Amino acid sequence: MSLLPLLLTVAMQAPSAYRIGDRAYFDASLPRLQYFGRIGMEDPSAPSFHYGGSGFKVKFEGTSIALAFEEDDWGRGNWLGFRIDGSPEIRQYLEPKSDALYQIAVGLEDTEHEMLVYRRSDAVDGMFRFKGVAIDPGKRLGWPSRRPRKRIEFFGDSVTSGVHAEAVGYEGKEDDEIGTNNLREPLVNTYWSYASMAARMLGAEAHVNGIGGLALHDENGWWGGSTLTGLETTYDKLSPIPSRLAPWDFSRWTPHVVVIAIGQNDGRFLDPKSDLDRQRWIGTYLQIVESLRSHYPKAWFVLSTTILIHDPAWDELVREVAHRRRQSGDRRVAFYRYRRAGTGTPGHARLTENREMAAELTRFIGSLPAVWQNTE
Repeated sequence: MSLLPLLLTVAMQAPSAYRIGDRAYFDASLPRLQYFGRIGMEDPSAPSFHYGGSGFKVKFEGTSIALAFEEDDWGRGNWLGFRIDGSPEIRQYLEPKSDALYQIAVGLEDTEHEMLVYRRSDAVDGMFRFKGVAIDPGKRLGWPSRRPRKRIEFFGDSVTSGVHAEAVGYEGKEDDEIGTNNLREPLVNTYWSYASMAARMLGAEAHVNGIGGLALHDENGWWGGSTLTGLETTYDKLSPIPSRLAPWDFSRWTPHVVVIAIGQNDGRFLDPKSDLDRQRWIGTYLQIVESLRSHYPKAWFVLSTTILIHDPAWDELVREVAHRRRQSGDRRVAFYRYRRAGTGTPGHARLTENREMAAELTRFIGSLPAVWQNTE
């Protein structure tokens, strides 16, 4: 359903505030909407969302709420999650090439509510734009709860973005054994990735830059289809889609902690036991960390893999990267090896395993000195 016929009937009442029929409508540029994640603000009235876990908070009055989204035609369409006043998740699917107003909730108590909106889908499902909020006639938007002071950023692959996290009961089994997955009932949910759970445990705002199939180098891994693209190209991008690469403005947001979990997909075309491949991989990883350090001079960097089954040689390569950084004088870099690194589910990490990783990572980050110091 296109929003265009509706918006043609809209009567402007104030900047960013309108009416759709009898309902109050507020466009996405309203400052009271609290955004998080690598979100494109080239058009503040229609911000773009590219990564799982990105989203916003909205506080509203009344008994109902609807949200306007425009989905592009690059992927399979995105799934979103909504939680109102801490409720269980409400899900909504955005059809490719759709531009619609989605009714999220009705029959709420006639009072003030806070809703968390987040992208369940990872980068593989393309981009969508958020356009505005419709609520009961005469009702208003308020200011959401205070933004967390702590900030943490993740770079990684499908484990970081929560692929198959909702495959409950399939721990220890291959992904192709999962019998409940289809487009209309996806098991991908970045909300339940170890990254998002660790951020919530730490009370931190997170940027979860997880990309399914990502390797360190271009021309390796599985991300990008015919144009395989690695972390060396995506780490500084807003949009990681090879045909739509767009730069990220690092000045917009500075984390206290950066977690990089890479090495799961690198064995496709590299041998971690080959000296030539090892040195090339370490060299590129060091360049990425050095570049990120130039943007985040005071942040802690935690380098790791995950518990997804992989050759332990990759953990040793990550350890070597951290060691060389510290030898160069960078004292705020650490290697972390999960207790079950490389020995978990042969498919993607399930919810219980993501929770296990989140708890371990949270304890480790909590042990770092002065980790939440001011980064400004």
